[in-house]
Amino acid sequence: MKLHPDKHCLKMKYLLKCLFRVKYLMLFSMLLLMPLACVSQEVFAWKGRYLYQDQLGKTFGGSPMLIDMNLNVKADGSCLLAINGYQVSERIFCRAVSKSTGLQIDFISYDSGKIENEYGVQIYQVGESLFSLDGSQDKFLTTWKSLKPDNVEAVTGSFFVKQKTEK
Repeated sequence: MKLHPDKHCLKMKYLLKCLFRVKYLMLFSMLLLMPLACVSQEVFAWKGRYLYQDQLGKTFGGSPMLIDMNLNVKADGSCLLAINGYQVSERIFCRAVSKSTGLQIDFISYDSGKIENEYGVQIYQVGESLFSLDGSQDKFLTTWKSLKPDNVEAVTGSFFVKQKTEK
């Protein structure tokens, strides 16, 4: 004699299996999103515009050779680094990562969406640290990492200045 499980029993087993999967899917989703919520609060404190200006000297004709680095950090941790001036014009999408001593700026891509510069050369790896801002939002030091201006000798110093926000 062959026993056939009750159809009702099979439906219950299937339902329990589905609920079990949904429970773990929700738990997994919460674990993924929780660090983002925590980081956003810390990065939010660094939200704003930061400027570094560098004078490289003068051209043969006496014109100043200037470079501006404008860093715009958003509350969600995304950022844009615009580097403009003497023989340079590039925009880098970056990620501001909160760390115990301040903020780390990591490379994401160029504004073209590519990881190679306009000449087809890959200088940075995705996620590579370009520099960090260490201290508080009002008084901090820059520590150059992968991105370091050519004429800067010190690895750490007061380079970026937070810009006043307009109300």
